[in-house]
Amino acid sequence: MNTDKKFNAVYILDEVPWVFKETPKELVELVEKGKIKPCKTLEVGCGVGYCSIYFASKGFQITGIDWSEKAIEMVMGNAEEAGVSVKFIQMDIKNVNMLKEKFGFIFDWRFLHDIVDEEDRKKYAENIGMMLNSNGKYLSVYFNEKSILFGKGKFRRNPRFGIDLHFASMEDIENLFNSYFNIKEKRIIKLPEKICGEKKDIFANYIFMENRGTK
Repeated sequence: MNTDKKFNAVYILDEVPWVFKETPKELVELVEKGKIKPCKTLEVGCGVGYCSIYFASKGFQITGIDWSEKAIEMVMGNAEEAGVSVKFIQMDIKNVNMLKEKFGFIFDWRFLHDIVDEEDRKKYAENIGMMLNSNGKYLSVYFNEKSILFGKGKFRRNPRFGIDLHFASMEDIENLFNSYFNIKEKRIIKLPEKICGEKKDIFANYIFMENRGTK
C-alpha cells in the first residue's frame, strides 16, 4: 500500500495516535518569544491542522500539506470551526517543491521520520532550503532513536498501521541539515503519543534553523 493510502486509512479509522488539540508549548514559545513573526508559513505533514490553525489565529498566512486526503477533509472542517483562513493541500509531501512558492517559516512537527529512505530525506532537506526566503526559519521535530517505541534501532514499523518510521540521533539530523541551514537551537523534547489507549511521552529531536543564506 502506498504511503498516502496508509495514512488515509489511519484517519478514516479516526484513531490517530499523534493527534492532540493542544498546541505544543514549543510552537507557542516560538511565537510568544518573537523567534518567528507573522509571515507566509508552510506546515509539512499538517494532519488535521491544529498547529496550522494556531498559527493562522496569530496572523500567519499559512499553507498546510499532508499525504492524506481524509486528513485534509477533516482539517477543512476544523479550520472553519475555528474561524480562521488556512490553505490546505493534499499531496505527496516528499515532493514539497512542487508548490513553487517561497516562505518565511516552514515547519514539520513530528513528520520527517515518515520519510524512511535516506536519499528522499536529503532531497526533502534540499527542497526546504530552496523554498525558504533568504532570512527564513525552519523547525523540524523528528523521533529520536533513544525512544522505546515499536522496538529499537533506526528503522521501525508501526505494526497496527503498517507505517515504516525512521528514528534518528541528533547527530544524524545535524548532518542532514548542515549543508542548507544554520542551526539556532537543538534539544531533545518529549512528545505525547496515544499507545494502547494511554497517553505516553516519547523522545524527539527539536532543531530550529535559519536559511544558510542569512547574514
